[in-house]
Amino acid sequence: MNKTKPVFILLGLSIIIDILSLGSDFYQSHLLRSILVKDYPENIIELANFSDQLQNIMGIAQFVVYIITVIIAGMWIYQAHRNLPLLGATGLKFTPASSVWWYFVPLANLIQPYRAMKEIWKASHNPKNWQMSSNSWLLPLWWCAWIIDNIVGNRVFRESFRLPDDPSISQLLNLNNTLMFSDLLGIISALLFILVIRRIHFAQQYSANHTIVQ
Repeated sequence: MNKTKPVFILLGLSIIIDILSLGSDFYQSHLLRSILVKDYPENIIELANFSDQLQNIMGIAQFVVYIITVIIAGMWIYQAHRNLPLLGATGLKFTPASSVWWYFVPLANLIQPYRAMKEIWKASHNPKNWQMSSNSWLLPLWWCAWIIDNIVGNRVFRESFRLPDDPSISQLLNLNNTLMFSDLLGIISALLFILVIRRIHFAQQYSANHTIVQ
């Protein structure tokens, strides 16, 4: 599966950027709280401008890496499902294409992509009898983190556009707290996805070698 390494690299990069963004969030939160309690340095305007610029840079970096990761991860999912018949799996309910495009169907993307990934997981670990194969705790944990991360991320997006032209410090703090939570969820979600991909990758390698031996 030649897309595994690029996905690992991109997910690792997204984790690094989210960690840096989390640090930027904490820095901005510190500045906002110092303004709220009226205990701030004389150069607070310069520091605030620097913090805003840093937040903008982090936001752009996160967006760019996210788009690229979605593309490469979609290619990995497609290839992972495409490998299943080659491993001997039959009776599959999804196709390589549908295991990807369900992510872009509103409402259905809350459950169908998870079902497709569960099929990939089971058929990778036990191609000949995948319907009877047990599920892993890792999949629902990853999927819950993914769903919550997307919900919080959408909330950040909406709240940022609802801010008035001259927002209060409390409003900025509330948005910043939500942003910190979103960055933390992004880190957790990416780490869990790395584990899912790693387990499926090695399971398919094992199944492929076992099929060749037989």
